[in-house]
Amino acid sequence: ANLTAVPRGDGTGLQITGLSVDDALDTDGDGMPDFFELAFFGTITDGDPDGNDDDDNLTNLTEFYTGTNPLVTDTFSNGWSDDYLDADDDGISNINEQYFGSHPALMDTDDDGVGDACDNCRQLRNSNQADVDHDGVGDACEAGPDTDEYTEEADLELLDRFFPPRW
Repeated sequence: ANLTAVPRGDGTGLQITGLSVDDALDTDGDGMPDFFELAFFGTITDGDPDGNDDDDNLTNLTEFYTGTNPLVTDTFSNGWSDDYLDADDDGISNINEQYFGSHPALMDTDDDGVGDACDNCRQLRNSNQADVDHDGVGDACEAGPDTDEYTEEADLELLDRFFPPRW
């Protein structure tokens, strides 16, 4: 395949041309599709998903997810290393998404499989979206880890964790 990868003019990722249906396969099962490995590493087996070929602190797999070039620290030549960018505009940089294990190209801040637009607790994983008191705030984010209707020290500690005092 004769693939080329260049940054899109709008800075939203890479434009890869010369793809065929077969290039969407992941022959070696490393999480990076063949077209990505061919475009950047020359073969479908030479790319190491855990590698960091451009020293920007992002793994090659994360570079695939974010649409950045795994061989160039500043894909968009904007003065920002790829690890400081925020591919999905959720307020969490690519490097922090990688560190916390969330998907850097999906607006699912807590990576619980429920998109931020529908998530009743974006700060903590709560794929079941439990909301015992039906107030629209997921139980995982409620001040009380219990349902006894009394405020206890554990409740206040949890509240301080998400809403630290501003004084």
